[in-house]
Amino acid sequence: MSSYLPAPYESAPDDDLAAAAGAALAGTTALLVALTLGRQAWAQYRSVADVLTAGRIDGAEPAVLVTTVTWAVSAVLMAAGALALLIRRGRGAIVVGALVGLAGTAAARWGFDWFTPTHPLDDAAVYFGGVVVLVLALLPPVGRWIAGRGRRRPRGLPPVTSATALTPTTVQIGQAR
Repeated sequence: MSSYLPAPYESAPDDDLAAAAGAALAGTTALLVALTLGRQAWAQYRSVADVLTAGRIDGAEPAVLVTTVTWAVSAVLMAAGALALLIRRGRGAIVVGALVGLAGTAAARWGFDWFTPTHPLDDAAVYFGGVVVLVLALLPPVGRWIAGRGRRRPRGLPPVTSATALTPTTVQIGQAR
């Protein structure tokens, strides 16, 4: 009795190292940025909850309200999207989460003058990590990971299957196809 084992060049089409590495890098970066944004949103949550339960929204500092809401939404979306990448979903959630986080961070920096000596935050560069997350999530290999397609083959070459690998073909020089 003999068994047929596929040759290394006949791997499954979703064994694409660049796609898997791109998805892992995008997911890991999204989780790290989500952790930073979520930690800061959680630290600000108590002051926002106190203002909202007192019913005096006009006494709230707009910067704290805007950043708490945007960073919390961004952290949830990016964390959920990063975990969903494990089952080849979640790219859209990461992209939307990164955009929301960037909007909140841009509002905090240029609208409310945060990340300055008057209102410093630790790890200020990580708050702008949404740019890196956005770029990584939009890379073509991550799209291949989500779609489950393998690497692109050069045009004109047939796909390698067990049937074409086992049947010898003879091509004569000068013969037109």
